[in-house]
Amino acid sequence: MDKEIARKLVHSAALAPSSHNSQPWRFRVQGDRLEMLADRSRALPINDPNDRELLISCGCALMNLRLTALQQGVALDLQLLPDADDPDLLARLRADGNRPVATPEARLAALIQARHTDRGGYARDLPAPGLGGTLAKLVAQEGARLLPITDEGVRRQLAQLVAEGDRTLWADPRWRRELAKWMHPYVRGEGLGVPRPWVFLARAAVRWLNLGALMARRDSELLEKAPMLAMLFTEGDTSREWLQAGQALQKLLLGACEQGYQASFFNQVMQVAPIRQRLASVVGQGTPQILLRVGRPLRASEPTPRRTLDSVLGPA
Repeated sequence: MDKEIARKLVHSAALAPSSHNSQPWRFRVQGDRLEMLADRSRALPINDPNDRELLISCGCALMNLRLTALQQGVALDLQLLPDADDPDLLARLRADGNRPVATPEARLAALIQARHTDRGGYARDLPAPGLGGTLAKLVAQEGARLLPITDEGVRRQLAQLVAEGDRTLWADPRWRRELAKWMHPYVRGEGLGVPRPWVFLARAAVRWLNLGALMARRDSELLEKAPMLAMLFTEGDTSREWLQAGQALQKLLLGACEQGYQASFFNQVMQVAPIRQRLASVVGQGTPQILLRVGRPLRASEPTPRRTLDSVLGPA
């Protein structure tokens, strides 16, 4: 693969969302192939013991890469998990000059720079008619399902589960220590950005204070006020399906951004195993992977920083 094209693709891939902004991916060019690998040194063993969120994050990056290739007029032959003996090798891509490029999705590549996770308040106006159906179609193209949550009783149950998840996670000192470890000055280009003068105090507060009750109130209120609430499902719970979920999620996020919306996630309900098991019974669907809210941010926010291109694109 042409190295300049590879650099453009990886630059876009690296703008994907990831847990704790850990950016757990790396890429390499090998002859005519571009490969994406999991960077397990950036894993979150307490927050994400099975690397489920790590692979979902990598799936998001892979979708950015695929869309940018379409934008550049490059058809890709994609293999997911091509080597059973190397679980870190997540995807292998080759430019396929003999295959016509399908262009309709290429428009979403223009939204990659504009999309970012917005954890602030959203305007209370209802989403545009048909938005849920449009996003569900994008998700279905990647082998996943999206269920917009409109029933108020289900919303209340989910708000209670979110609050329970916050209290459970914050009560665990190991989880708080891992969270604090990923709090860095913005200039680091990774992790949960904190102004440099406040890094020490922020880390100390997170390590030593159980903020579960405070976060439970905040997050359950954000959920209850969400203009659009939705859950993304897969049929099963394998590495391949986590990668599919990530690709579907990123396509959803870009499709929402195209309509002027941003999103944020309620990951605590997925990170506490007993709560995640109860989610399926609450909504009556398959294997839940992502619970998110979608809306128009009340105030503009800055995208989180990213590592340099050379730090994620290495030699073979």
